Amino acid sequence: MPYSHSMSLPNKHLLARAGALVALLLATTNWSTAQSRPADQDTNTTITSLESKLWKDIVRLGQTLPTTQPHEKWFELATQRREERLREIRAYLMLYPGGSHRNEAIRAELEELFELDVLRNADYDNLATRVSELLRNPPSTTAHAEAAYWNLVLQQTSSRSDRPPTTKHADGPPAALANANIRDACQDYLRRFPTTRYAPRLAQQLFTDALRRSDEALASQMVTHLGNHFPDHPTTLMVQGRWRRETTIGQPFELEFESATVGGHIDTRNYQGQVLLIVVWADFSPAAQACATAVEQFRRDHASAATVLGISLDPTPADLEQAAASLGINWPQYLDGRGWGHRFALRWGVDQIPLVFVLDRQGRLLGAASDEQWAALARVAIGPED
Repeated sequence: MPYSHSMSLPNKHLLARAGALVALLLATTNWSTAQSRPADQDTNTTITSLESKLWKDIVRLGQTLPTTQPHEKWFELATQRREERLREIRAYLMLYPGGSHRNEAIRAELEELFELDVLRNADYDNLATRVSELLRNPPSTTAHAEAAYWNLVLQQTSSRSDRPPTTKHADGPPAALANANIRDACQDYLRRFPTTRYAPRLAQQLFTDALRRSDEALASQMVTHLGNHFPDHPTTLMVQGRWRRETTIGQPFELEFESATVGGHIDTRNYQGQVLLIVVWADFSPAAQACATAVEQFRRDHASAATVLGISLDPTPADLEQAAASLGINWPQYLDGRGWGHRFALRWGVDQIPLVFVLDRQGRLLGAASDEQWAALARVAIGPED
């Protein structure tokens, strides 16, 4: 039995399932000398059918509960549902240790242990115990990778003094990389399990942390890892765009598009001698609207030195025109109707708005910043004014 004393045995439903399976196995043994191969196939079909039914129940119990009821009631029901699902998962693993959904069941079991501890605001002792068991005796490489990932989650959680704010772990540890030990553990995980479902998220976290610490070697390593193992993954495209943005600083930055507002072809090479601000924004973001207003005021204050272009993530020209009119801006705007999939956003790793790209008078990228940091870059680009 692979479970420790800390893991309670399933309820009477499990015992009923176990009894049915024992009876089935005994019947199969007694008939083995008298039955032909087709009868064996019928027995295998019955076992497969029982396994499939149990797995469907597990999947059903994993469905999200509606949030229409009061929070206290939802909390109680969510806890009960997860407890029931955990019992069914353990029943599956006991009855079908080599079942077709074994790896999925182990992943679901670890997730439920984590979620239940969060709901109860409890320590992660049950999760830690099960993770240790799997690390000592993993039934498969996939299960080993799952256990190693959740060991990372436990390490990250133990390094924090506060509790995770949500039960969603988002395919990554519940917080940014906390210290060098966590970074080393994440890198070790990627070396051992380079292609798991968690690898893109971990590589992105390492990449972002490396940029924060100006560790260009590690950042480049994560870009390479994602490109080699997940060439078409959305995370890879975003990280590659962000890396392109970082490595273009100080280099010429060129952009051409057809304006959706003032009309005509826009080419940033025609703005040599002007400081150019390229604002990525959208009407659906209040913060982006506020930034666009602030940039417009900056443009007016430095009319002889600064020019502004817009990259709109709005879905339609009508949305853009209405937003621009309400804010009193008339910059040329690049709109392709793809929202967050905008060509510019994908190429340059835009994962938040507002974001302002600042080009100096020679058309070189000084950087891209949100909040008020763009203004500091713009003032550096403008320099002393006559």
